[in-house]
Amino acid sequence: MKRALALALVALLGLAHAPHAAAGSHAPLYPAELTALLPRWIDEAEALVAPGAQERPWWPEAERFLTMAKDASSGGRLRVAMFHLETFTELTLTGQLMDDANASRTSDAERKAYIQQRVGAMRHDSEEDWARFRATLHGYDAQLRSLQTIEKALYAADIAATGRLLVDTYDGYAQEFPRQAGVPKGYVMGLVRAAHTSGLNVGWAQDMLAESVKQEGLPPRVLEEPWANITSAAVQVPEGDVPSYMRPLADLADEARANNETLLSIVLSLAEQRAARAYEMHSIFGDAESRAKNVVADSAAGMNRKLRNTSVETPRGNGLTGIFTGDAIDRARYTNELHEQGKADLGIIIIAWSALEHATYVHATLASASPVVPPEPTTQTPGPALAALLAVLALAALTTRRPR
Repeated sequence: MKRALALALVALLGLAHAPHAAAGSHAPLYPAELTALLPRWIDEAEALVAPGAQERPWWPEAERFLTMAKDASSGGRLRVAMFHLETFTELTLTGQLMDDANASRTSDAERKAYIQQRVGAMRHDSEEDWARFRATLHGYDAQLRSLQTIEKALYAADIAATGRLLVDTYDGYAQEFPRQAGVPKGYVMGLVRAAHTSGLNVGWAQDMLAESVKQEGLPPRVLEEPWANITSAAVQVPEGDVPSYMRPLADLADEARANNETLLSIVLSLAEQRAARAYEMHSIFGDAESRAKNVVADSAAGMNRKLRNTSVETPRGNGLTGIFTGDAIDRARYTNELHEQGKADLGIIIIAWSALEHATYVHATLASASPVVPPEPTTQTPGPALAALLAVLALAALTTRRPR
């Protein structure tokens, strides 16, 4: 009941603001200071390439993703560029690890041990990067009061937390890897993703956070009472049992709440709702698939209905940058590109769709603490005080009982 109330309140808030611009609007999706980081990240990724790697059989595939990352960077598509850079680094490190293992070790057992030693060091570095990021973010909990700085800090934290959750897949790969015949590339790449890509995301998040806080002090500033209510609600431990699919995320969230990490707790509370929404949609479409329905086409149609009613101009009407919305639009457009190529499956589409829903949750939450009211509200728009109350109630409902 509380969850239904929360979703209804969020939906009401979404309708309460400025009219939606067309989903195909050419407005930049991201703040310029964050897309400006992409060339440096590309340079850092290229620096991972060992001499002679361009002559190896795996290089053309890796190079293809590097080229796509550069194209996305040129187009200001932050999320898509990050996708491609992740894949480029995974392919490059996997290829180089396997080349090194084959050149320096004589048996499969020795090669596996060598690879696990190398990825184990990567994992250690990623864990240290996450600890540093958390400490840095926690230090800003009581300091940040500029609305857009908070928004961008939350975005950085969401990127970092998503990366951190990749580490939880490491043990499964590490346990199964020695039992496999030969040295399977898929397992090596899985280990690299869990050990290195996790830290890659945290590093990017650290860069975003550093750029974002440079603008602290600029208006608009959050309204203190609504913001205090949001942070207070986020650190409350939700009631109810934790569904198995939610366990890694819930453990991370509960740890942040116990340590009173307010910014991280807000991000993880909202991430729990994103995960719950994705699980709910997957269950619905998975059932339809069992009845021979065309779930890929149907889910893509549902995602695009949401996309057509999503615009960065909506959160910007409340003084936000709209970065979560821009990210979700970017992801959905990319998913459509994959769908047109016949490469999008149900899981990919649901992730993109749930990101669009998540952007609505984030907007409703931050709009409640914004002093900025859209200049041309739709009819029957609640006043700013009522809008603030609705969003605070929404977040409180979302965090007082765990999603099922």
